[in-house]
Amino acid sequence: MPAKKLYLIDALNQIHRAYHALPELTNSHGVPTNATLGFVTMLRKLISEEKPDYCGVVFDPPGPTVRHEEYAGYKSSRPETPADLREQIPWIRRIVEAMDIPIFELPRYEADDVIGTLAARAEEAGIRTVIVSEDKDLLQLVSDKVKLLTERNQRYLYGPEDVENKYGVPPRLMTDLLGLMGDSVDDIPGVPGIGPKRARELLQTYGSLENAVDHAGDLAKYKYGRNLAEYAEQAHLSKRLATIHTDLPIDLPLEAMGVGQPDVATCREIFTELEFRRLLDDYVVEPERAEGDYRTVANSAELEEAIITIREAGRVAIKLQVDARQPMRAQIVGVGMSWEPGGGVYVPLAHQGLGATNAMRTDECLRLLSPLLVDGDVDIVGYDLKRDLITLARHEVVGVQPQLDIMLASYVLHPTRQSHRLSALASDLLHVRTTQLKEILPDRKATFDAIPIAEATRYVAERADLTLRLAIVFDSELEAQPGLGALLADLEMPLMQVLAAMELRGIRIDTGYLAEMSSQFGERIETLQAQIYEIAGEPFNLNSPKQLAEVLFDRLGLPAGGKTAKGSRSTKAEILEALAPDYPIVSQILEYRELSKLKSTYVDALPGYVLPDTGRVHGSFDQAVAATGRLSSSNPNLQNIPIRKSTGRQIRRAFIPADGCLLMTADYSQIELRIMAHLSADPALQQAFLDGIDIHRATAAQIFHVEPQDVSYEQRDRAKVINFGVLYGMGPQRLAREFNVSLAEAKDFIQRYLSAYPRVRDYLEATIDRARAEGFVTTLLGRVRHLPELQSGRPMVRSFGERIAVNTPLQGTAADLIKLAMVNLHARLAKLGLRSGMLIQVHDELVIEVPEPEVDRVTEVVKQEMEGAIELDVPLLVEIRVGANWMDAKG
Repeated sequence: MPAKKLYLIDALNQIHRAYHALPELTNSHGVPTNATLGFVTMLRKLISEEKPDYCGVVFDPPGPTVRHEEYAGYKSSRPETPADLREQIPWIRRIVEAMDIPIFELPRYEADDVIGTLAARAEEAGIRTVIVSEDKDLLQLVSDKVKLLTERNQRYLYGPEDVENKYGVPPRLMTDLLGLMGDSVDDIPGVPGIGPKRARELLQTYGSLENAVDHAGDLAKYKYGRNLAEYAEQAHLSKRLATIHTDLPIDLPLEAMGVGQPDVATCREIFTELEFRRLLDDYVVEPERAEGDYRTVANSAELEEAIITIREAGRVAIKLQVDARQPMRAQIVGVGMSWEPGGGVYVPLAHQGLGATNAMRTDECLRLLSPLLVDGDVDIVGYDLKRDLITLARHEVVGVQPQLDIMLASYVLHPTRQSHRLSALASDLLHVRTTQLKEILPDRKATFDAIPIAEATRYVAERADLTLRLAIVFDSELEAQPGLGALLADLEMPLMQVLAAMELRGIRIDTGYLAEMSSQFGERIETLQAQIYEIAGEPFNLNSPKQLAEVLFDRLGLPAGGKTAKGSRSTKAEILEALAPDYPIVSQILEYRELSKLKSTYVDALPGYVLPDTGRVHGSFDQAVAATGRLSSSNPNLQNIPIRKSTGRQIRRAFIPADGCLLMTADYSQIELRIMAHLSADPALQQAFLDGIDIHRATAAQIFHVEPQDVSYEQRDRAKVINFGVLYGMGPQRLAREFNVSLAEAKDFIQRYLSAYPRVRDYLEATIDRARAEGFVTTLLGRVRHLPELQSGRPMVRSFGERIAVNTPLQGTAADLIKLAMVNLHARLAKLGLRSGMLIQVHDELVIEVPEPEVDRVTEVVKQEMEGAIELDVPLLVEIRVGANWMDAKG
């Protein structure tokens, strides 16, 4: 029978390794989690792959140890444990205990000593021990029965021969080696002038530290020999400090160390709180499915009865079940409703196949439901309701005014939460598992209408029920934070209605123009390929960075400018742009890349998004994505249509209005700089905006000490970079790269800027200090973003947190401002009975479709609503243009 295996884990060593290996991670409440996740992942992998018979986790005790008592300088230069790492250690201990693995710790003795003693006890019992640590001090314990497992670069198991091959001495002499050469990690002094090589030679010659010291006189002609004699006592002390105790009063409780089953409930509670969803899915037994009284509505009479009950309840969660994710293409398959936690109904409307018995036709169901949804007597709640509003509007149910969208509630309350999906919210907040669609779909290609009605009832009614339960949870949170409650009710919920109207309307696309552009791009791409291949001497894969690097740097001998993270020579755009002026092939490659990306991403892709019924693209504007409050766009990303280069700008020509209409663009001018002027109350910055002068010219005059009329184009451009760079936390290193100047010159530019606008400097410093003290920042409209990064032990992460602390009140306020303007503008256009409507939002810009007779009136209304959305100490300015397509309107 093979000997059983005991695995002893050096806890703090592995925790530090995980902390430095993983990027900064937090849950939505700002609790740091990277070390915890890394350690738990390591532990699970170890148990799964190594299959130990016994296991123990050994911690260092708080406070000084016997080595500190003997030598005050022991580990004295070690930095203090970072606060965000220290905060994770109690979580790790809780998880280890929940996984039913014993923890060992002995006051006044380090984890190494406890590991040494347990390993000695195991060896006496005939048990093989594997120590899991990166600490070389533990190599002294290695024997035929004790191994050291490290994973710094790759998993490696040290035996006695491995130790001797690497360090030149057997494990039993590792303490002698450390005694002679010292250990800077633990501040063990050793003997001055004796390094690893000399220490190995002495031990190979004399067999031990003591014998080497005894023969120090023989080596007196050498400096190290004289040092050995002079520092003999220090050498003996160093060896004692390096020697691990193996005889502590600790038993080896093998029965308790057997690898057993974790406490599932406790693990689930911890992993849920830390938001380790993959662990919940992959390791811990799934939570119980949501339980409820879910039933199918069989006919219109039962639906009418349910509606009466709903009106008495005063609140209902609605879930439209459709057959496609894109709401402009979706057909309603059924409707789920819940008005009491733990219960729900499903109204099947369009199920297909054998045994499908639909309650009624869709139009009849909506005729009965419509008054309930639009008369305002019942609070309507739901999840991602924008999709449902679009689908209902397509079925002529308009005027629904939902009271609460739980996706938006989660986003407003916890903008950095990893996921606002219904299943994630139910798992985190209700501790239940939702039924997944893939569990009930008969196959991948099937749509929801193929699902048996009994299973469909469970799925849809459950979602309505969980939505209602989550609404109750969020009610309490929003009541406790009235500012965020107001932000949700007065801004995000009304905006949802505006975005639904924009998506319903869509924007017209000139597919013929795009087809022509695609042909032109294709011809130019072929020409560029031929030219590049001719210079290179043979064809190659232009889209392969490896092959491109070989052609440019090996075959053609161009200077390589940098490397990728994996060590390959980089062919990134910034590297090639630096070479382009001197090498025509590089210019051609850059043009090839640009045209290929534009063709595949936009020119050829956009026609595929056009809905045949409308001839328009109906993209999605997503509210619950960016932590700053900015909207994002998808399917397609209409906010990412190129603008910087003329070739990209041509794509915007394909976006056209309806016949008899024009496109209007309304763009806030320098909105974030104006917000900075308001927040900082800097008199010079404010005065520039009050006087209506060019802010970049004014800044250039300030920092270059010239009259405004004498500012050169280059000075204005540099001032513009600095103006916006300060908002985004641009440091001198990046500014030096932008300006191609020295670091000292870049620092001087920033200092001159801050001297010109001293209140800006004061505001930036005060904002960071306040964020560090309070843990969060807010926008003018009360949006909150928590910043756990400011408490990080890593300077780089703290710097990132400081940039976010500065940027969020500016970018977040700008995002809130245009959202508010959109809500007000939408209402005003409707009130005036105008046919104009918003189509696209691109951060600070709106694109509006305007019938030609309404252009003057809408220009006036847009200017009033956007410039008057909120009151600042400086005027808001909106630039409005009109054209026959988006490019012409943008100017």
